[in-house]
Amino acid sequence: MSEDHLSDDPQPQDLEEFLRKHFQDMGKESPLPEELKKEVFDTLDALSFLSDLIDLFTIKFSQSELELLDHLNADAPPNPN
Repeated sequence: MSEDHLSDDPQPQDLEEFLRKHFQDMGKESPLPEELKKEVFDTLDALSFLSDLIDLFTIKFSQSELELLDHLNADAPPNPN
């Protein structure tokens, strides 16, 4: 197998479509086991889920806390000093 497949940039395409295309191209040289293809896509799904989970508990959670604190501060009476 040549190394030129590594230089293709998957950014303009959907990653799944990019991988499907490369699986099809590799299948022309020699047959690929279906379990390998399934394992690759299952791993990608797991990584995508993990990414969403991390995003939820880091960025989105922090943004929610900040919004809550902003609303609490807006509702609090002014402090007479």
